[in-house]
Amino acid sequence: MIPNRTLLIPIDFSNASKVAVKFALSNEYKKGDKLILLHCYRLIDDDYFSYRNTPLKLKKLIEQKLQRKFNSFSKSLSLDQYYPDVEFGMKMGFIANCIHTFYNECPTDLIIFGLKKNKSSHTLIQLISENQVPVMLIEENLNLEKYIPDETKTLNPTDFSSQPNRYLKEVHTHPDTPYLVLT
Repeated sequence: MIPNRTLLIPIDFSNASKVAVKFALSNEYKKGDKLILLHCYRLIDDDYFSYRNTPLKLKKLIEQKLQRKFNSFSKSLSLDQYYPDVEFGMKMGFIANCIHTFYNECPTDLIIFGLKKNKSSHTLIQLISENQVPVMLIEENLNLEKYIPDETKTLNPTDFSSQPNRYLKEVHTHPDTPYLVLT
C-alpha cells in the first residue's frame, strides 16, 4: 500500500454509504491516509417556503443541515477516533461532476463507492466511463465480518463501460466481493 493516500467516499448518508465507510476504514485506510467523505447536493430544499430565500441563503441553510447530518453520521460510525484523517466535504452539483472536480482539485488515489442493493446507477456509469482514478465498488450488503481481504475482483473500465448493467448485476449477485475498476 502507498502511504499517505487520499481515499474519496461519496456519501448520501444511506446504509450503502455507511458500509463503504466501514469497508474503507477496516480494509483500505492506513494511519496517515486522508479519508474524504464527499456529499454532493443541488440547490433544492425540501422546505416548501425555500423559494423565499436567496440562492446564497438557501445554499447556507442546506450546508448547515448537511453538516448536522454529517455529525450524526460521523457519530454513528465513531469517526472521531480517526480525526484529523477523516474530513467531510460538500460540493454543489451532480455526483459524477462533483467527484471529477474534486479529484482534479485534490489528487485522489481511490474512490470507494457504496452501491444500494439492486440499483443501477447512471451516476456510477458516468463516473467510471470518465474516470481517471480507480473505483472500488462496495455493495451495501457486504458482510464485513465474513469479508476476506484480497478477495477483490478487478475490472477493466472499458469492459465495465461497455456492459455496465451486466457488471452491476454481478456486483449485486456477489455482495461479499468488492470490485475494483481500474483506470
